[in-house]
Amino acid sequence: MESHSNNALKVVEYLNNHAQVESVSHPSVSTDPNQQELYKKHFPNGGGYIFTFDIKRDAQKAKDFIDNLVLFSLLANVADVKSLVIYPVTTKQSQCT
Repeated sequence: MESHSNNALKVVEYLNNHAQVESVSHPSVSTDPNQQELYKKHFPNGGGYIFTFDIKRDAQKAKDFIDNLVLFSLLANVADVKSLVIYPVTTKQSQCT
């Protein structure tokens, strides 16, 4: 799990600094002091391998991004040992407001 979390943090950091990424949601990059405090308290060695991010531009760019992934698979099952990407508009989540 430590390796899994460390790898996720590297991806989060990369995405957080990428010009085509609008935002990244993960406690390690939060600008909210309360979130940072909770993160440091509960993950003193770093951690947390679930994150979300938004790609700038439009839906087609997001689909193109997903189609070109090599290490991540497009699946909607959380809590797996695989590296997954979920595009909510293509899943049941699209029915939520």
